[in-house]
Amino acid sequence: VIFIIDEIDYLAKHAKTSNDDMLYSITRSSEHLKTGFISLIGISNDLHFKNFLDPRVLSSLNEEEILLRRHEIRNMNFSSTFQSEQA
Repeated sequence: VIFIIDEIDYLAKHAKTSNDDMLYSITRSSEHLKTGFISLIGISNDLHFKNFLDPRVLSSLNEEEILLRRHEIRNMNFSSTFQSEQA
């Protein structure tokens, strides 16, 4: 299962102020699976959004940051559209 969360910074800030532990639940859900795993892709314009994440969420992430420039995002959208048409 892959969760893609756009504007994850909003969710992180909301969790900080409301005690909502949805991100924590998602990051720990793989522990309950017999097979497979859960991946989380968070998309944000705020490079510092991780400062709002609960330490328990941070500890369960195997994080990798990918910084994209605006023109790279446009090219990526075109590439994924092209690939889906070819499939």
